[in-house]
This record gives sequence, C-alpha cells and structure tokens, in this order.
Amino acid sequence: MPRFFLSADRLNESPVIITGEDHLHMSRSLRLREGDAVTVCDGEGNDHLCKILRFSKEETELSVIAVSANESEMPHRVTLFQAIPKGEKIDYCIQKAVECGVFEIVFFESDRTVVRLEGRETDKKIARWQKIAESAAKQSGRGRIPLIRIASFESLLKEAGEHSLSFFCHTAEGQRSLKTLLREKKPSGALSFFVGPEGGFSEEETQAALDAGIEPVSLGRRILRSETAAHFILACLAYETEL
Repeated sequence: MPRFFLSADRLNESPVIITGEDHLHMSRSLRLREGDAVTVCDGEGNDHLCKILRFSKEETELSVIAVSANESEMPHRVTLFQAIPKGEKIDYCIQKAVECGVFEIVFFESDRTVVRLEGRETDKKIARWQKIAESAAKQSGRGRIPLIRIASFESLLKEAGEHSLSFFCHTAEGQRSLKTLLREKKPSGALSFFVGPEGGFSEEETQAALDAGIEPVSLGRRILRSETAAHFILACLAYETEL
C-alpha cells in the first residue's frame, strides 16, 4: 500500500489535505482513484489508514479510517556516525541505512576524509539527503523519517557518551568482535556507532575515541568499504535485537 508522511496536527484535520509532490504522486504517478486506500504516517510511529475522498487540481482529500502503531522500527534508537564518503556513495549510504532501520545519520569530517563540506552548498546537500531518507522510509514501511545532520567528530564523541552503548569499527588484530560486544553489553537504550573513512581513523582519532570510552570492535575477517560497513552493522543489530 502506498505510504506517505504528514505531521500529526495535519492528520487531525478533517478532511486530511495532501498537497505538493505527494498530491502529484498520488494523482498522476500512482494513478490512484477516489475510494482507494493509502497509509499516512505521522512520523512519530503511528500509521493512519486513509481513504481517498476526492482529487482536485492542487490537493487530495483523505479521511482517516483507522490508526495503528507502526511495527517496523527497531527496538533501540540506533544512530550512525558516518565519516563523509565520496560522491554518490553518500546517497547509497543514506538509502540503505534507512532501509535497515537507522534512527539518525550524522556525517562528520575526519582526518582522512576526502570530501569537505563548507559554505552555502551544505544546506542544499542536507535538504537533498533528507529527501533521499524520506523516499527510503516510504519504500521500507518505516514509521519515522531518520534525521540527517552534520557535526564535528569531537562533538560526536561527547554525544556518544550519552548512549547506552557506542562503538567504532577498528581493523587492528585482537579486537573484540561485534557479536561478542553486543552479547556482553546487551544494549538497553539508544546506541550509536562510528564508521570511519576509506583510509580508516587516524591514530589521534582512535585514541580520542578510546579516551571517550567508545568501544573498538572488529567486523570479522574481511575488510569492508566505508559505505558497506554501516549496513553490515545494522543487519547484525537487527539479527541480535529483532529476528
């Protein structure tokens, strides 16, 4: 069933009014008709089953039939701290992380990242990334649209300290495996993890993470690309906490 997002206050109106791109998507791309059903989520984890009342040139009118809790969110709020990848890899990273259940994605510049974000273009990029997250949330039946933002590595080390568990990927031999960490720590609240750039974290960044109490973990015998590691970790978390 087609899925859309609308704020909770607008879903309390009668009738519910859909405008803009979602209206055009319903009426033109999907070719829906009056009487068809769609799901509209309030972004807070509640799904509203709605019936299309009528189309006009600029809007679609809906009536809410039933409300239920969305069941597709992960049991823990998982935040991805991702060193900024190059080019279109950012789009891929966002799309797949949202599909895998991430709660929030925060990009940061590390000592070895190639891409640097600065100036007015940053706001435009974040707006586009947020659109990618929304599209992926619709496709995967999510109850929320994960927030995309940018922060410094130093500030994220402090932020990670507020979570029940936070870890970072490290390729050095002898590191505890992700499976071992999750089964020993058994996270009970929000958790987060850091994924470094293609060249890995610098020695200074690694030491700063250790000093902040961030757990180093191994992802197994194979070295993953930066844009792959996040999705691998989210799949492991889903297996441990959901499946």
